[in-house]
Amino acid sequence: MRRLVAIIAAVAICVASAGCGSSDGAETARHLDPRSDAVVAIDLDYASANWKQVKRLYARAVREGGLDAGEFTPPTLNGALEALTSSTGLSFADDILPLLGGTLQLGVRTEPAPPLSASARDVLERFDSNATRVTGGRSRYFDYDGKPMDPQEVESALREQDMRQPSTTVTAAYRVADADALERALGKLRDQGLESTPIAGIDGARRLGKGVGVLGDDTLVAVLADDEDQADALLRERLKATGDGPAMPELGESLVAAHLAPTVLGAWLDREELQRALASTAGRALRSTEVRLKLDQEAARATALMDFEGLADDELPLPGPGPLALPSGEGVSSASADQSRTTVFLARLARELYPDSRFVRRVERLEAREGLKFEDAVLRQFSGPSFSVLRPGRDGSVAFGARSTLRDPAAMRALLDRIAPDLPGILEGLQGLGATGLTSLLLVAPDAPLTPAAFALLAGVDVRKLAAAGSEQLYEVTGLENGSGPNRVVYGLIGDAFVVASSAELAREVAAMRTEPAPEAATRVRVDFAALLERAGGWLGEDTARAVRALVAGADVNASAKDGDVVGEAEVRWAR
Repeated sequence: MRRLVAIIAAVAICVASAGCGSSDGAETARHLDPRSDAVVAIDLDYASANWKQVKRLYARAVREGGLDAGEFTPPTLNGALEALTSSTGLSFADDILPLLGGTLQLGVRTEPAPPLSASARDVLERFDSNATRVTGGRSRYFDYDGKPMDPQEVESALREQDMRQPSTTVTAAYRVADADALERALGKLRDQGLESTPIAGIDGARRLGKGVGVLGDDTLVAVLADDEDQADALLRERLKATGDGPAMPELGESLVAAHLAPTVLGAWLDREELQRALASTAGRALRSTEVRLKLDQEAARATALMDFEGLADDELPLPGPGPLALPSGEGVSSASADQSRTTVFLARLARELYPDSRFVRRVERLEAREGLKFEDAVLRQFSGPSFSVLRPGRDGSVAFGARSTLRDPAAMRALLDRIAPDLPGILEGLQGLGATGLTSLLLVAPDAPLTPAAFALLAGVDVRKLAAAGSEQLYEVTGLENGSGPNRVVYGLIGDAFVVASSAELAREVAAMRTEPAPEAATRVRVDFAALLERAGGWLGEDTARAVRALVAGADVNASAKDGDVVGEAEVRWAR
């Protein structure tokens, strides 16, 4: 056990010592895999502005009861780190702190999961997980049309899906400035059983544990691999590296800076899906993504830049001609300058990535019958500004509503009656594209008929036209199932505005809701934590809600196309 603790401590040093002010970042980066799909630089200068703010936030969270370590919670971050490192026989102040002061460099290499077999893909495409019933200890499975499915086929497909995992390897590398301080810390760990074995064939290299080594007296390298048996082999490879390694982002004043290649999508997509993604219109144009995070006394600020090459302006989210409008007093709200740009782009991408999915097949069936193009006839109607609100409840439920401007309200009124019978099939088809990703679209694409697909749908999905009242032309989608979410969605027109909401009452409320100008952007999301906690604080718990109020006041996230790229900005403002 003591030997295990010593190895863990050595890895902790690898994560914590981070360069110690060494200016030779390129020399350290050569130990990272040059094929890394993502490279990350982390500022561990404990005296920097970033870390001063981390210390302030920690202390405030403890004072407000948001952090509880049991019998005693250290009131300062220094105290907490001292308590954490003392279990390894080290002192944070004497052994770890002297090693802090520079930049930790990480390289992430991802091997996508193997694709599902055709038979398993077909079964899971039809399988409605929410319709599963257990009778007499045996599970009964159904498809989205309510028909029974073969249990062996379903369970076999689910097992195959569970076994499909991407392989991820992370390498941490850095060069310390004070070799004596490192040797003193490692010496204490050797007294507890830490290895320090020469690595044959590599001059000056020692193995400290599985996948962890030191080169010379000052360069630490650690490899974390899914296959632990390969960790040492990969460590040897990285220690022997003599090339330049991947290009690292410059930290500047940031706490974290990262560079991501498009192939990093292999962490979420299987091999075939990744190939299709990179071959899509957006995938061919995407060159890389840069992400940065900085902390100061006022806020945490993050920026992201997606570097595209060759995409036309009408394929990118451009800011509108004037300021956005957001409703005031809402806990979570969002606005878009031209919603159709987002939804058309996503629908096109879905066609390219999942050409055989139920969603694409059912949309194509509607197009063939009606002689229209779904993106042009439906999605491009939402060519003006829109906004949405999200209202989490104290019981964990979530209500939402959205209002958007239509290019031709009269044409949409005529179209809605024609497409209503096809909507349930399109919604069910979207569920097969992945609920997790679709849920995240609620705030940026809420105002097209695609919105209800963010929820898990049952076979009983149905659409009916509600009784008209004045200028209302509303439809109700029922048969939805989301546990804590709404079991129906109402959409349609009230006057010239298109609305979609979790109830008819909320649809009418957003149709008449007043807004106020917001800074220009293609899409903007705003969180008012005071208003949010007023509605949902009971669900979080009194202590957590109090800590959130003490730490954060609000957040804004926006994204827009700029000079052919997509730029995103996020700001989380601290409470005063």
